[in-house]
Amino acid sequence: AAKVTQADIDALKGSASDLDKKQKEIQSKLNDLKDDKAAALQKKNLLDQQIANTTSQISNTESQIADYNALILQAEDELADAEADQYDLFCKRVREMEEQGTVSYWSVLFKATSFSDLLGRLDIVNEVMDYDQKVIDDLEALQAEIEEKKTGLEASKADLEAAKASLESQKRQLSSQRDEANKLVREIDDNAAEYQATLKDLEAEERRIEQQVKQLQKQLEEQMAAEGKNYNTNPGGYIWPVNGGYISC
Repeated sequence: AAKVTQADIDALKGSASDLDKKQKEIQSKLNDLKDDKAAALQKKNLLDQQIANTTSQISNTESQIADYNALILQAEDELADAEADQYDLFCKRVREMEEQGTVSYWSVLFKATSFSDLLGRLDIVNEVMDYDQKVIDDLEALQAEIEEKKTGLEASKADLEAAKASLESQKRQLSSQRDEANKLVREIDDNAAEYQATLKDLEAEERRIEQQVKQLQKQLEEQMAAEGKNYNTNPGGYIWPVNGGYISC
């Protein structure tokens, strides 16, 4: 068997020292990855909260839009009822005029037999016209009020729909950011797994070298014993300080 020298042992110790340095470097990277993952998870949790809040706002906005839709339908029904009432009153007034034998206001005036009769008829016509006009004015005012109400509701609904669109856009952006955060966490986990595997291999290699150093030291001691070397004192040269112990250099 080839002889073992102290240089061989020192070379192995140097390799073990290099492995130890690499392990420390990898452990430092693992610690950095741990901090990065913690930051990424914190960001992801914050995004989750923001998405949940935005989703709640969207749901609330949709509920308000549904309410406005119901109110708009109600206003449309009220408007249709007002128009129907206006038409019914018109038909009723025409029937009353037909029953009274009057075709129009002018026909009432043209039937006057004298100026006094004409003035009397004018008073009657004015009363009828005032009554009819009041009914028409009231219905038109109600119609305008309902139209204005409907227009306001539609404007509010449009604003809510715009707000909903904005919230949905915001939610998509937040979801995209969350996807990026999840991707980063997965990448960190993959890198950490690779570093852990490498660290495990380095530790195993270092243990193997340490075991080899012990074996070579034992062989060196046996060689020196076989050659008649003095392990305790040697006036002609080196002194072996420890019998069977670990030698660092």
